[in-house]
Amino acid sequence: MKLPVSVLKDYVKTDLSAEALGDLLTMTGFELEEILEINGEPVLDVNIMANRGDGASILGLAREILAKDPAAEPTELLSRLMADTPRRDRDNRDIWSQTNIKIESQACSQYALRLFPEVTNGPSPEWLQQRLELLGQRPVSLLVDLTNYVMFELGQPLHAFDAALVQGQRIVVREALDGERMTTLDEIERELEPGMLLICDGEGPVAVAGVMGGSTTEVSETTTSCLLESAHFDNQSVRRTRKRLGLQTEASYRFERSVDPEGVVRALDRFADLLEEITGAKPVGGAAQVVNFTYQPAELDLSLPRCRALLGVPVTISEAADALMGLGFSVTARPEEDCLWVGAPSWRFDIAREEDLIEEVGRIYG
Repeated sequence: MKLPVSVLKDYVKTDLSAEALGDLLTMTGFELEEILEINGEPVLDVNIMANRGDGASILGLAREILAKDPAAEPTELLSRLMADTPRRDRDNRDIWSQTNIKIESQACSQYALRLFPEVTNGPSPEWLQQRLELLGQRPVSLLVDLTNYVMFELGQPLHAFDAALVQGQRIVVREALDGERMTTLDEIERELEPGMLLICDGEGPVAVAGVMGGSTTEVSETTTSCLLESAHFDNQSVRRTRKRLGLQTEASYRFERSVDPEGVVRALDRFADLLEEITGAKPVGGAAQVVNFTYQPAELDLSLPRCRALLGVPVTISEAADALMGLGFSVTARPEEDCLWVGAPSWRFDIAREEDLIEEVGRIYG
């Protein structure tokens, strides 16, 4: 994950140098591989662990910095993103709704769409192109660039369809049929295998879920309406498909590490905010969202005597609570038992047992 220092400082108020930020992230477990220079600016190249998809985003790494460095503060932008206030659109015409979406696989827990009926897909503004270059991405066009930028910002992959090319005004999330084929955005015709998760319209596959879109619904300079996808796909399903196809993308990189199921609609809203800010274009109505099932984050007890024994330091109940709350955990103290009740945040799929909580305390307190 490339983290430009100049971009980070739009989200975190900090006076730390690139080297100090790299050292701090390394102490939290997100090891700095190197400091690059791109377009004359320092860019941290950070290794993201296989079970920490939340770290593959500016938002996720900003959380780590804020939790570890007491002098750092969130900017107004970051505070707004973390608050996750839903966007309220005044135009409620019902063009795409839940009835247009069908999920037929347990490899997709939820799927959401927003329709932007009047868009102009030209070059992105210079500031957006420059940011994408710092993030290691080649600017393509406004719609594609915004999907990529929101993915790097929030960690939630998005995909833009040309709405006029989606057939039958329906989307079905299903597994591939034997012998099915499709051409992906890289213009390669791919033979699909049963078990691969697909996004299909009324005629057939239009995307390999969590990996890459298809050429038949690709946005271009002639696109005047955009159908924007945000979804939550099973990490193991995406990993298997990516390996079989030999096709790794920025989207699959994140889905394989697990993304925040609570961030699906937030990413659609953020895209809508940025598109409106740049062009004035607005979506029609709210998000059409279908939830197949929900995840329940872990809820665990943390014994402070056990925590002290494993860490080898006399951490107090308040210090442990502060460390966990700084990382987004919900905490209820039970001082009479020298214990904490802890609820993991929605983006922490790696938390499953008490030892995981102790490791979190150690990362921040140590």
